[in-house]
Amino acid sequence: MKPLMIILAGKAGTGKTTLARALSKQLHFPYFDYDTLIQPFLKTIEEKYGIGSEGRNHFYQTWRSASYKTLWNAVFENIDLGCNVVLSAPLSKEILNASFPEELGKKTKNAFRLLLCYMAPPADIHYDRILKRSSERDSDLMQDKTLFATQYRAEKPLWNEELVLYLDVGDMNTNMQRILQKIRDMEQA
Repeated sequence: MKPLMIILAGKAGTGKTTLARALSKQLHFPYFDYDTLIQPFLKTIEEKYGIGSEGRNHFYQTWRSASYKTLWNAVFENIDLGCNVVLSAPLSKEILNASFPEELGKKTKNAFRLLLCYMAPPADIHYDRILKRSSERDSDLMQDKTLFATQYRAEKPLWNEELVLYLDVGDMNTNMQRILQKIRDMEQA
């Protein structure tokens, strides 16, 4: 059977990391997290050179391409070895590119199955999660709830609907059960 790449995507604070870690543990799949792999590198650059006068969001956008290339290289190496993987990353631009799944397929030696689990909890739950985590990266947006609502609004992924599971409840157990059922359905198809 082809390896399975499960991607948990969504805005910051939607529960991607928590759910992806639990899913990886339950399924015994290797786990790749954008923040774990990329943030130490970006933090070092920020500390050494500063974020510049254009602010934190601009800084992260400047380094976005190199950051994602690093992440995808680790994921594809495992897919090419025939391993199933769980990936947690925002993918804010990629989910709006309908051809991105095909582009992913061209970057590996092995064909693989793909499931995008898009995290979109209710706005009040999302805002509370961001407040609780108190991350410096969120500081620009947390000062203004209207700005937060605009910047962190969930997007509808433009990928083929068969590849997407839209998780719009804020409950991890419900989301986990929906993902596991989707995987069972994929295996029976």
